Amino acid sequence: MTQDGWKFVCFEDKPWLMFNLHEDPYEQVNLAHESRYEAQRTRLLEALRKWVSDTGDNFSLDTL
Repeated sequence: MTQDGWKFVCFEDKPWLMFNLHEDPYEQVNLAHESRYEAQRTRLLEALRKWVSDTGDNFSLDTL
């Protein structure tokens, strides 16, 4: 979850989840695969990649 209200969820071999918690606090509408949110998805994915790298986590982002 980010300071600006976005929640991005990734599981290995499962569909992504992405929610704007300011507009959708009950997480009813998954925005992860909507083209109009591509820039937001890219930003969140890069932040996740950085976190995985910085923490030495072995979570595989190759399947995303």
